[in-house]
Amino acid sequence: MIRIHISAEIHEDRRVVLQLPEETPTGKAELTVTISPQGAATSSAGHLRQHFGSVHSGDAKSADNDRIDADLARAYGDSHDKAT
Repeated sequence: MIRIHISAEIHEDRRVVLQLPEETPTGKAELTVTISPQGAATSSAGHLRQHFGSVHSGDAKSADNDRIDADLARAYGDSHDKAT
């Protein structure tokens, strides 16, 4: 998946022309357009969303879903109740 973030000024004709980078594969594609109310990007939630996926843990496998699932299963499977 290629993710491109572009801000655009929408004029009265409501047309936006998009020139994709050369490395974009040709063929059928799905594009999603999100239009937020003015000022939404300055909200705390909007500001936080800008940083999703930007943390580098130093572990190349930190986003491995199977590993994450195993860690969660281990954590939730342990009742932490050692009295029984």
